Amino acid sequence: MARRCAQVYACDLDIRIVSVDAILAEVRRDIGEEAAERIQEILPVRLHSAHANLTALPYEDTSFDKIVCISVLEHLTPDESLAALREFHRTLRDDGMLLLTFDYPTVDLSAMGQWIEQAGFSYWNGVDLKLPRGALHTDMWGGLHCFRTVLKKYKS
Repeated sequence: MARRCAQVYACDLDIRIVSVDAILAEVRRDIGEEAAERIQEILPVRLHSAHANLTALPYEDTSFDKIVCISVLEHLTPDESLAALREFHRTLRDDGMLLLTFDYPTVDLSAMGQWIEQAGFSYWNGVDLKLPRGALHTDMWGGLHCFRTVLKKYKS
């Protein structure tokens, strides 16, 4: 994202998020040396990292035009998921968008829909909870599909 965006803010409970060296080591291990070299000059300039919890983001209200949360909510309790969604709502501009992915069936889609509404979001273009043919799938962890959605804030 730092290649495409003027500024990128990332946060994680893992303290390694604030270490460029730790991030590069992970990239080298998981993707390879070439990928690490390509992002090395971008990380310290356009990526702003924070050791933080999604339920208490260290950012001011309406700071972002887009928020991306990839495969995190399924690792939180229901209360933490709702709190994170509320923090996304607080830190997202009124015309912004929230892009989420989470693993299905790890996440109960109807419960997630309720949390999304309680946090003040709606699906950008409605939602169809039926699993489409050819959906992203892995047999790992007992078999999972990737659910992706784009959300917008309710109009005030």
